[in-house]
Amino acid sequence: VLYIESNDTEVFVCTEEESFRTRIRIGQWETMLDRRFLRVHRSYIINMHRIEYFDGNRIKVAGITIEVSRKYKDMVRAQLKVE
Repeated sequence: VLYIESNDTEVFVCTEEESFRTRIRIGQWETMLDRRFLRVHRSYIINMHRIEYFDGNRIKVAGITIEVSRKYKDMVRAQLKVE
């Protein structure tokens, strides 16, 4: 799993090969996943082992750039050990 994306009422689990829709809400995924996964936005959970780029405000995973929301910014920086 590269990342999980919530888009209104739909949630997609994205892998290297495909993206599939799930009925499990993103908040439920957040509690089920292990420490490799990090919530960075109300719409995204990312696999920290698949980060290609991080500048404090944006994370790139699998070629897509995701904005880190203000709500999660401090937690993301702490998890990624960024000053």
